[in-house]
Amino acid sequence: MVKKWRQSSRHVPALAAALMMLFVAQGHGQTVLSVRSGIGTIVTMSRAAGEAQLMALSRVATSEDAWLFTGGSWIDIGYDEEKTEVLLDLALVTAAVREQDPREPLAFYHLHPFHTDARIIEPPTLQDIQALQLLKEWSSARMIGVIFDGRGKWTFDITGKAQAAVAPGRPALDYGASHGYGGRLDSAFLFRATYPLLAWEENSGADGRNDRVRRFIESAGKLGVIVSYTEALQ
Repeated sequence: MVKKWRQSSRHVPALAAALMMLFVAQGHGQTVLSVRSGIGTIVTMSRAAGEAQLMALSRVATSEDAWLFTGGSWIDIGYDEEKTEVLLDLALVTAAVREQDPREPLAFYHLHPFHTDARIIEPPTLQDIQALQLLKEWSSARMIGVIFDGRGKWTFDITGKAQAAVAPGRPALDYGASHGYGGRLDSAFLFRATYPLLAWEENSGADGRNDRVRRFIESAGKLGVIVSYTEALQ
C-alpha cells in the first residue's frame, strides 16, 4: 500500500525551542531509536549507528515515524503515528535547525514498515516528496530525504523542476488564459498526477524487485526527483 504523509505545525517556534530543550534532558542516556507516541526524545548517536538501528526497526515496526538528523542528534519529529502515515511537527524542526551550523546538510528520515512480498517496492511517495520540500522551506536548510523499508534504504532529493511543482500553495490547475495558458493543466498538476503512478505501475508488473527499483529510479529522475536505493545486507 502506498504510504501517505500529512504535514502540520503544532507549536510556535519559541515553545518548540523550549520543548526541544526538555526532550534533550529527557533523552539523556537514551541510545535506541524507536517508534514513540508523539514528538519524542533526542538521541545522541552517529549517523551510521542511527541508520543501522532504523534499518532494523523498519523490519519490525507496525507504524511509521520520522526523525531529523542534525549535528550528531536524532530528533523525533513525528506524531500521530499510524500504519501508513505520520504527522510532522514543523515548528520543532525550525527550532532545531536554528541551533545548527547553516552550512551543515540535514537529513529527514522516515520509515515505511516492512512488506512481506519481496517484489513490492516502497519508494518515496508523493507525500514524502512534499514533506521534504516543506521541511526545506521551513528550515531554509539543505536537506535530503531517507526512507528505510525493511529491505533497503531509499535516498531522495528534489531538483528545481520538481520543487516548483510541489511547492505549498501551488494550484493544481492554471487558469491563466490571459497569459496564454488557455486553462490547460499546468506542470504542478501533471507532476502530482504522474508521480504516484510510478510505483503503482511497477508493482503491478510481473518483473522482479531489482527491475522495478531500477525503472522507478529512472522514471522519477525524469520528473525531477533524484532517487537512489541500497539493498541491505541480509
